[in-house]
Parts: sequence; C-alpha cells; structure tokens
Amino acid sequence: MKTANYILGEFGSMFELYLTIEFITDCLEWKEEIKQRKVLKCVLFILLFMIAQGNGRFSNSQIIVVAIDLVLFMLYAACFLKERFQYRLLICILPFLIVSAINVMIVEMLSLIQAQAVGKLIIEMNFLFMIGFFASKVLFYLALKHIKFILKNSFRYLQTSQIIVISVLIIYTVVMEFCILYIVSKEDIVGTPVVLSVVISWGIIFLSIYMIYSIFNTARQNEELIRMNILKVENQEVGRQLRELKKSEQRIRKLEHDYKNHCLNMNELLKREHYQEVEHYLEKITDYYLVSEKIYIETQNSILDAVLNVKIFQAREKQMDMVCYVVGDLRTSKANKTLHGIGQQIVRSLVEKMEGMIDFYEEDKMFCVHIYLPE
Repeated sequence: MKTANYILGEFGSMFELYLTIEFITDCLEWKEEIKQRKVLKCVLFILLFMIAQGNGRFSNSQIIVVAIDLVLFMLYAACFLKERFQYRLLICILPFLIVSAINVMIVEMLSLIQAQAVGKLIIEMNFLFMIGFFASKVLFYLALKHIKFILKNSFRYLQTSQIIVISVLIIYTVVMEFCILYIVSKEDIVGTPVVLSVVISWGIIFLSIYMIYSIFNTARQNEELIRMNILKVENQEVGRQLRELKKSEQRIRKLEHDYKNHCLNMNELLKREHYQEVEHYLEKITDYYLVSEKIYIETQNSILDAVLNVKIFQAREKQMDMVCYVVGDLRTSKANKTLHGIGQQIVRSLVEKMEGMIDFYEEDKMFCVHIYLPE
C-alpha cells in the first residue's frame, strides 16, 4: 500500500510540475530569439523533479524545496520569457499558492468527513485520502486553466499597484490557510473545531477571490472608459476636420463664382475698350486676393506650413491675433512631402521626431504655438 501511494504521489508531483511549467510559459510567452523551447521545458522539468525527491527527507525540506523551485522558475522566466518583473513574479508564485490553498481545503474537508484529526489523516493516507489527492490535481488543473484565461484577457488592464494588491491578497490567503491547518493538526482535534476551521478557511478564500475579481473588473471598466473617451475625442476630431473640409469647399465655390464674375466684368470692359478701368479693376482684385489668401508662414516644411496657415486663417476669421515663433529647420525627412494629414498631432509627432519641443497655449485671446528645434 505504501509503495502504491508513493508511486501515485510521484505521478501527482510530475503532473503538478508539468501544469506549472505550461501555465508560466503560456502566460508569459517566449522571447522571439529563443529556439529550443521544448528542450528548455524538458530540462526544467527534470531539474524540478530531481529537487522534489528531497521533499520530506530532512528538517524543513518542504520549505527549502519550494524556495528552490521558485528561484528556478524565476530564472526560467527572466532568461527565456517576456513581460515585466512584477508580472513574472506573480505568475511564478501563483501556482504554488493555488496548489497550497487547494490541498489545505481538501485536507480540512476530509478531516471533517471522516471525523479524524488532520495529523492522523495525513500520516495514514487511506483510500479516501488518495481520492482527495487526485481531486486536488483536477482542481489544480481547472484553476490554472481558468486563471490563465482571465490573465490573458484582463491582465493588460492592471496597473502595477493593482498587481501588488492581488499578490498580497493571494499570499495572505495562503498563509492564513496554513496557520489554520497548523492549529487544527497540532493536537487530536475533531468535530466542531474542524467545522469552524473549514468555514473560516473557505470564507477567507471566497472573500479573496471576490476582491481579486473586483480589482480585475474595475481595471477592465477603467480601460473601457478610457477607450470610449479616446473614441469620443477621435469622433470630435473627425467632425472638426469635416467642418474644415466643408468650409474649404465653400471658399473654393466662392472663388469660382467670383472668378466667373470678374471674367465677365473684365470681358465687358474690354468690349467697350475701357482699358484703364480694366487695369484698375485687376489691381483691385489682385490686392484683395493677395491679402485674403496670403501665406503667412513659410518654414520650408509643407506639413507645418499647411497646419499653421489653416490655424492663422481660422484665427483671422474670428478676429483673433495669432503669434507663432518657429526656430530651426523644419524640413521633413519623408520623400513625398504632400502625403500628410493636417492637425496638431501631426505637428507634435514631427517635432518630437526631430528631438524638439512644441507648446500650444492661449494668451490674451491669442492662440500661440512655440516650436523649439536643435540646430
């Protein structure tokens, strides 16, 4: 019986190691340059299994084995897998904490069902204990699968502070579970104390799960709110650009209409041979269009010229003064200088690309743009 239990225990340990390695690898993903991925996982599995053989062979062996396993997993994640340090740490710790919480819960439940002290139950390892052992592996598999799904779909929303809170909650839960198990298994305790320990243990676990779920849900809602605000701003910008386009079309139509009228007027004057009046007429309309369609800014950069001149035209329409200072050479590095959009964001990105600084602000009813570029 002892031999069978030992063999089953070894298979259970191998199953846990396999699930843990797959969980960590799937959650963190490989670095692109790593090629021998299956070999690395096999080497890690063999190392961890060999270390697991020392469990129970000397004092405090379980704590030492867990510590070594955690260090190996962290090295594996740091050398071969992606993601930031806080996330790697959480993912490496998570399987240990989950399996520990599951084992404590099952041992307490078995003790309650059999009306037997936890200490004796662990030593005897009877048939019911083995059923609980296999049940713990199934629960471990289901828990990792569900948690992996949640992390892949929600973890990107979490901030560093939220990751820390979740980690603290998980560690606190497992520590409390072990404290309760230690108290219950210290003496020959059965009956009501075991019932209370089960109620308290499960209460702590479900409360922690609810709090962690709430953190994930809050982070997801915040992300959705930010996305909606960004979409709203984008829609407003599209609407503004459409209005500008409509205004430009109206100006073009007005120019076409005026052009036809001017041509008809000059044609009529020429027919009557009023050449002097034609000359005065041309001077008048030339002065008018040179002022109204004047190019105010010439920076040797077509993108910036277009944006700033549009803004100046808008300010002039609203009878606002506009002051603009452009320092440095703003010629774009793109081959085709006409294939660009128009807007403040384009100017900002261009200036940042040139390692410069840009500032938009309003002062004394004037819209001001300051651009600083290195020589």
